Amino acid sequence: MKRILIVGCPGAGKSTAARALSDITGLPVIHLDRHYWQPGWRMPDSDVWRTTVEALAAEPRWIMDGNYSGTLVLRLTRADTLIHLDYPTGLCLWRVLRRTTLGWGRVRADTGPGCPERFNAEFLRFVVNYRRDQRARDMARMADFAGEVHRFTGPTELAAFIARCRTFTAANAAGEFILGAACYEKIAAVEGVELTPAMKQRFRDATKTNASPDEYRNTIIDAHRKP
Repeated sequence: MKRILIVGCPGAGKSTAARALSDITGLPVIHLDRHYWQPGWRMPDSDVWRTTVEALAAEPRWIMDGNYSGTLVLRLTRADTLIHLDYPTGLCLWRVLRRTTLGWGRVRADTGPGCPERFNAEFLRFVVNYRRDQRARDMARMADFAGEVHRFTGPTELAAFIARCRTFTAANAAGEFILGAACYEKIAAVEGVELTPAMKQRFRDATKTNASPDEYRNTIIDAHRKP
């Protein structure tokens, strides 16, 4: 995982998820809101925005959060991992209202300078109507994505995924982050261990527990080396 794209309805928690995954992987975070909104909540020219996104997506390593459907396909062609926070409308709306109320008049860390938190009726309507008006179009754009896809329907699923990332993430010499069973396969390759189907199944089972990678590395490799 070198380029992780996080999408979903406003209020789903894309920026929070991006920061959590950045803490685990060390990948830099790109909050698209910070690059899109100009002081006073002014929108950029569409051509300028597309050029900005092209430059950001061309970076070799990132976690990028934000929808902006007009440039979604562009970002999908650059990403190797897609995280879709496919949350219920009620939850997203409640989170947006809570965020706006608690942050009223202040600029969020993931928003551009000069853009203090405010109530915006048009934005709230977008959140309310997202599943009806926008979700199907976004899903169609994501349908042909060839990379790794993680789709979550609620915060509990995302939290479990992030917990697994903390336990089962490894990095190779090229700086590529590997999750789950593939993490153990990488360890085995470094150790020069030939994997059997039974071992691969144990790798998959390992990702469902809270055991540390080192524990499973020692257990599995030692077992394989026994005559």
